[in-house]
Amino acid sequence: MKLILLGAPGAGKGTQADILSKILNIPTISTGNILRAAVKNQTPIGLKAKEYMDANGLTYVEQVVTNVSEVQMAISVLREQVDAIFVPNDSVIQTAMRVVADSAAEMGVPVYGSSAVMVESGAFATISIGDRQIGAITADMLHQYLTGTPIEDIPAVVVDDFTMVINQTTADMLGVAIPADVLETAVIVE
Repeated sequence: MKLILLGAPGAGKGTQADILSKILNIPTISTGNILRAAVKNQTPIGLKAKEYMDANGLTYVEQVVTNVSEVQMAISVLREQVDAIFVPNDSVIQTAMRVVADSAAEMGVPVYGSSAVMVESGAFATISIGDRQIGAITADMLHQYLTGTPIEDIPAVVVDDFTMVINQTTADMLGVAIPADVLETAVIVE
């Protein structure tokens, strides 16, 4: 059996993989752990990854939280170390988005969310697909499955209809003037 667990850092892939590994008696492989170890140990692939990151000015600081009470501490650390914060789809962070956004804004650090809901809760901006669109696609796929289409015959869907959402209140807190051409195409929330 081969399973792939996809998700953002800290989303619980490792936890779920460990549980499934024990239940199904199958090994667990973490590509993130492999890449981090490869960079640290200066393997050929690790050196290529580091070279790419260095050449493109890419660095990252990762903070993993497991509950809402850890969010304030994580954001306090991050806001001192980074120029911007991206928050993947994560219900723990979503619950505390106002704290995250306000704390980061105090230091002039924008928070980019992965959904319009995060922007409505205080993140500066996102470019994403809408929750209703995701729901409709999921419902269509579920209907196919429930009416007898084998799961392997239901194609993956690549969505290419994105919406830019900007929180004007957060932009004002950050001192960001949104260009007129962006205002014409983006959804602006307060």
